[in-house]
Amino acid sequence: CNKIISIGIPTLFLLIVLFFLAPFI
Repeated sequence: CNKIISIGIPTLFLLIVLFFLAPFI
């Protein structure tokens, strides 16, 4: 279970950052 969380949270964070920066790029 911990592996899924350790992979899932950074991935979700990257998706949020990319979604936020997309209009500027």
